[in-house]
This record gives sequence, structure tokens and C-alpha cells, in this order.
Amino acid sequence: MKTKNITKSILMMFIASLTLTSCGDEVNELQIGASVEAGAYARVLTSSAIKTTNLLNPSASSFDATIEFVDSENGNLVDSYAIFASFKDNTIASDTAPDYSITKEVLVKTWEKSSFVPGAKYPTLDFTLSSQDAIDKLGLDLTITEGGDAFVYRGEITLSDGRTFSSTNSGNSINAELFFNDAFFFSSAFVCVPDNPITGDWIINMEDSYGDGWNGAYILVTVDGVATEYTISKFTGSHTITIPTGTTSLEWKYVPGAYESEVSFKVYAPSGNLVLSTGSGPAIGLLVLNLCNE
Repeated sequence: MKTKNITKSILMMFIASLTLTSCGDEVNELQIGASVEAGAYARVLTSSAIKTTNLLNPSASSFDATIEFVDSENGNLVDSYAIFASFKDNTIASDTAPDYSITKEVLVKTWEKSSFVPGAKYPTLDFTLSSQDAIDKLGLDLTITEGGDAFVYRGEITLSDGRTFSSTNSGNSINAELFFNDAFFFSSAFVCVPDNPITGDWIINMEDSYGDGWNGAYILVTVDGVATEYTISKFTGSHTITIPTGTTSLEWKYVPGAYESEVSFKVYAPSGNLVLSTGSGPAIGLLVLNLCNE
């Protein structure tokens, strides 16, 4: 048995122990002075895999989510749910370059209780968040934005007694919960996705920190409906993918395997520009490449 198998077996036992003692469906508990106040929280049931803002077509950029509300009365104390937006300039070229961040939040949209629908136990809300709405409400000039910048969204619950709950006043059991995604924080990175695939030679540089390959994980590249898997069996490896002239559809997808924390990779466009760089444990599913400089 490899050392990492022992380590990860211990980790799985630890997570199983946490599952038994997790706060689960408990209400949001806030520390108010010396006392603890019970409130509410919202958690994500499903959401779009891609939440990016396409600078080449921002009006068509949006994402969907279904969330549910939890409180001491099975979610019935929640009167409304609102989402606020700010803009984060992540592409400041130098210490003397301007920072175009808009840190003052604006209200993008509010959903009243009448929009909620009954769920298995708690009320739920289906919503669509449009990048164009955030652009309009912030008054954001897209000429100052670049690929890699982002919208930062904050969700907020208002209860029937007027109290509000969000990421700014929730405890660690909500903001750092292991077993669900809270609906108090979303982000939307700015990318450029052209209508037609960029042809030429693309390069994927892959790494495995342990050195025994990706253990079943691979990148699936689908060109005009023909899918090919790319992976490695050692510390590093590189693949060149040639996209021919006349290609009409190109899709990149990461499929996970075992030991995800060991996996990372970089994708380079035919121009040589780095268009995607992941840390350990890449996001699963469709890959969105930042092609703003192509």
C-alpha cells in the first residue's frame, strides 16, 4: 500500500467522523456579544457549472441556481433573498497602474417570499443571475475590464423580524461548511469565448505532484463531436492538440479520478498565450479558457 493511500484513508475516516457530527440542518448561529443568536442560511442545491462573464457577449452571460432556505421554522421565517454585486480588478499591471475595482456593492435583484416554492423540507428558489444586470447596476465600463477580472456576488437573507444574514455575519459553520455550498457567495470571472474555435496547435502541460500519474483523471477534448482523452502516468507530461481549419465546435472538459489534490495543468493557445492554469484539484466539468488576448 502506498503512503498516500494510508494518509487518504485516515482523511476519509476523519471526514466520516465529521459527517456524524456536522451541523447538518442546524440554523445559522451567530455570536452576538456573549450570547448566540439563531438565524437562517441559504444553501445551493444545484447551479450552472459555468458562471463566467463572456466579454465578447456579456448580454448572453448568466448562470442559474436552485437554493433552499433553512431556519428554526423549516425556512418559513425567510421573507426575501437578495444578491448584491461588486467588481474586482484582478489584472492590475503594476504598483502604479490604476485599480478599477468597484468595492461599493449594488443591489442586483431581490426575490420575495412569493417567489419561493415548497421543497422536500425547506422552501426553495430558482433564479437566474445575468452579468448584464450587474454591468448596468454597477455602471461598469467594459473598456477597463480584462480577462481575469471578476464580479463578486453576495447573497443576503431577510427574515420576517427584519434581521438579515449573509457571509458578512455568519459563523464558520456556514461560511466554511464542508457538506454543502452556501448561497451567500458567488463569483463570475471575466473570459473571452469566441463564436468560432481558434485553430492551430494547442498545448496542455500536465502535472501530478505525487508522480504516479492522474489515477483515472483526464482532459476530454471534443472536436466536431469526436472526443479524445489526454492524461499522464508520471510527474509531468505534455500533449499537443491540433485543431484543423474549418472546425465548428470545440469543447474542453476535465474528468476527475482519484487523488484530485495531486492534479494540475496549464493550457496554451496556438498563439502561445496561457489561457488556463489550475491549482491542485481542478474544477470538474467544462473548462472555460480565457481567450481575451487572442
